[in-house]
Amino acid sequence: MKSKLLYFLPIFVLLPATLVGSFTMISNDAPIRLWLLNIVLVILGGFLSSFILFKKKHTSKSGSRNITIMVIFVLLLLTFLDSGVENVHRWISIGPFQLYIASIVLPFLIVQLWSLLVTNNWWITFAITTSISLLVSLQPDASEVTAFTLSMAILLWSKANHSIIRYFVVSLLFIFVIRSWIYLDHLLPVSYVEGILYLVADMGTVWLLIGVISILILILPFLFLHPLHSKILSLTLGIHFTIIYMTTFFGNFPVPIMGYGASPIIGYLLALTSIIRSRKDLPLK
Repeated sequence: MKSKLLYFLPIFVLLPATLVGSFTMISNDAPIRLWLLNIVLVILGGFLSSFILFKKKHTSKSGSRNITIMVIFVLLLLTFLDSGVENVHRWISIGPFQLYIASIVLPFLIVQLWSLLVTNNWWITFAITTSISLLVSLQPDASEVTAFTLSMAILLWSKANHSIIRYFVVSLLFIFVIRSWIYLDHLLPVSYVEGILYLVADMGTVWLLIGVISILILILPFLFLHPLHSKILSLTLGIHFTIIYMTTFFGNFPVPIMGYGASPIIGYLLALTSIIRSRKDLPLK
C-alpha cells in the first residue's frame, strides 16, 4: 500500500472498537470520564503514531534496543513494589492513574526481542523471554503470560535451526502458562473492563456482530499489511492480540480497547506503529 493513508491506519483501526465500547458505556450510564478517556487517547495516540510514521525512517540501533528491553524489565519489576489489589501486582500507580504495565510493554517487547533474535542471539532472547514469562506469571496474569509466551515460542521455534535442544527448552516455557492458569487471581470483573463484551451482547445480536467485527479489524493489519522481511513477527503480534481477546472468555481479563483502559491502547499503538514503520514501501514525505 503506497498511499499515505497508511500513516493514519492506527487511528482508523482503533476507532471502531473504541466507539462501540464508548456507546455501550453510555447506554449503560457509565461515568463520562471512562469512555471519554478512551476516545481522547485513541485520537491523540493515533495522531502521534502518524507523526512518527511521517518522520524519516531510521535503522534501529542495538544500543537503544537493549536499553528498551532493560527499561521494560524494570517496569515489570516495579509492579511488585506497588500495593496491588488482593495480591495481584499488574499496575504502577501514578497519581490517580494505574498503568497496566504488561499490556503496554509486552507487544513492543516482542518487537524488540525479534530484533535481538535475528542477530543470532538465540539463547539471550530465550533467557529474557523466560525471565519475563516468570515475572508476568507471578503477578499473576494468565492472559498476558499466555499471549506473550506463545508468541515468543513461535519466534524462537522459527529460529531454532532444527536443534532438538532448542525445541525442547522452548517447550519448557509452557510451564509458565500452565502455572498462570492454575493460580488464577480472584479479582471480581468490572463491567466496563472485563465485562464490556457481555454488555455489547445485551444490546442485541446486531451490536454483538458489530463488536466482533471491530475486534477483527484490530487484528487484520498484522495479518495482511506486514513487511515481507518481518512477516513472522507481524503474524505473531496478530496471534498475541488474538489470544488476549480469546482469554477474556475463560477468565476475568480486560477486553482491550473496547473496554475502559488506556494501557492496552498504548500497547497496541506501539506494536502497530512498529510494524508499519518497518515497511520499505512507505511513501516519502
